[in-house]
Amino acid sequence: MPTYTYPTAAGGTSFEDAVCSVFKENLLVEFYQESVIPACSNTDYEGDIKDKGSEVVITTMPDVDINPYYKGNDLDYQSLDPGQIILPINKGKSWSFQLTDVDKIQSHIPAWGEKVGGHAGRLMAASISQDFLADVYGDADASNQGATAGVQSGGFDLGVAGSPVTFNHETAVELVTAAGAILDEQEVPREGRFICLPSIFIQQMKNSDLKAAYLTGDSVSPLRNGIIGSVDNFNIIQTNGLAKTTDGSDTVFNCPFGWKGGITFASQVVKTEMLRNQRDFGDLMRGLQVYGWLVTKPEAVGWLYAKYAAPA
Repeated sequence: MPTYTYPTAAGGTSFEDAVCSVFKENLLVEFYQESVIPACSNTDYEGDIKDKGSEVVITTMPDVDINPYYKGNDLDYQSLDPGQIILPINKGKSWSFQLTDVDKIQSHIPAWGEKVGGHAGRLMAASISQDFLADVYGDADASNQGATAGVQSGGFDLGVAGSPVTFNHETAVELVTAAGAILDEQEVPREGRFICLPSIFIQQMKNSDLKAAYLTGDSVSPLRNGIIGSVDNFNIIQTNGLAKTTDGSDTVFNCPFGWKGGITFASQVVKTEMLRNQRDFGDLMRGLQVYGWLVTKPEAVGWLYAKYAAPA
């Protein structure tokens, strides 16, 4: 069988290389633009991921002892011992589709790659985000969930199985600020906080009594501008990808909240390939994106177990 030679673009770039390069670039761009994950985690250790099964080594910040000072006494110098956490890149998703020779003739290569790559990035973001949201809340610290949440007070009810809390326009502010107080009790930084809520909860927040502008940090309240952006230091993330539970007759949403510095995420498109289709005049395109996440600071992650119900 004769060897097929791909047509070349300007500069000698083959059709294969041109499409794969543009596709890969736009896939990652669209992934991070569309995904909720960057707002909930850090990618500081993305590193050089080669394939599914790789690992990312995270060096943790050692605790520094704080001691009383007495004038004239010698100082004791602590020996710092940074720890390491292994983030396994043990998840992956792939795509594969056909591209006929007719498609190639009728398509402008860069525009085609951008269009399909962007669309694939959005679909990949939705799929991976859903997996992320269905898992990460389960690693929240025990003191940041349940009917007696709060490591110092135990005074906040975030819902438990059989007794979810009700989220509506009357309770919205109370529940979000309770989540904030729970993180405050854990000494979690206020910058970079997030809370993920379903569309029905967001709608209820927009109809809640958010008259106090200090809750949002904006110059006007959301009741005037109709936008939920930041409430009580939280970046409010609207998503349809939250894990849902049927609890009795109720549909309950598992809503993670926390500080993005407490969750590490890493992802990479490691392979984008084009093969000649042996059964038709055209090519087969396929790719692999690998990823993984890890809750590195459970005390910085919480879990709201809530249902919607109209006020009585």
